[in-house]
Amino acid sequence: MSHVEQASAKMGISVSELMENAGKAVAEEVRRILGTVDEQHILILIGPGNNGGDGLVAARHLHDWGAKVSVCFCSQRPSDDKNLKLVQKRDITCVDATQDESLDRLDELLVSTNVVIDALFGTGKRRPLHGTFREAIERVRKAKEGNPGLRIIALDLPSGLDADRGTVDPACINADNTITLGFPKPSLFNSSGAERAGRISVVDIGIPEHLTEQTTANELMTDEWVRSVLPERPLGANKGSF
Repeated sequence: MSHVEQASAKMGISVSELMENAGKAVAEEVRRILGTVDEQHILILIGPGNNGGDGLVAARHLHDWGAKVSVCFCSQRPSDDKNLKLVQKRDITCVDATQDESLDRLDELLVSTNVVIDALFGTGKRRPLHGTFREAIERVRKAKEGNPGLRIIALDLPSGLDADRGTVDPACINADNTITLGFPKPSLFNSSGAERAGRISVVDIGIPEHLTEQTTANELMTDEWVRSVLPERPLGANKGSF
């Protein structure tokens, strides 16, 4: 993904623009999955880097569309983070898990939450989950055990799943849905990744198509592609017809 971002920057598409596109696209897909976000209680786990930034953009749009949004910061964001400041200007509950070792505030939020969005780590994460990240995921897992109706949506990848190698951290979050950005990530379709990703959707974030074709060697067969290449089956077809 970093190669695509660098190539996009050379074409005049900034990381900030891609982040805004990504966060809004995720929010739109969440709305499609839920049917409506009005009065939905949505908790977003915010990590470092671009994945956390995408989560902050999604938080802003979901709030503006009527959702009851809370964000839990599992790491510090830069003080000059534009998307952080935009969230802080809204009526969005912000909890800093790095200053709450017991994670009591996270537990309190989970009691009234309908949807958790995992925006901790995306394609850049290759180290084991540890500390606050690992514990926050464990609290979400326990909340899901007590409330099976709690929907968990991963942003780009379930945190703990390596995008390319497909390795799965033992603490990797189990998502009901994964909204992946720009193009499918190979690890979402191997056995371990697929078990953690749930139902997968791909959203457009404004990356020119030729860039993804140049930088990714994988292709995904979709229902639409299969329908376009398979011949129509006559009603009286038999094994000798094809």
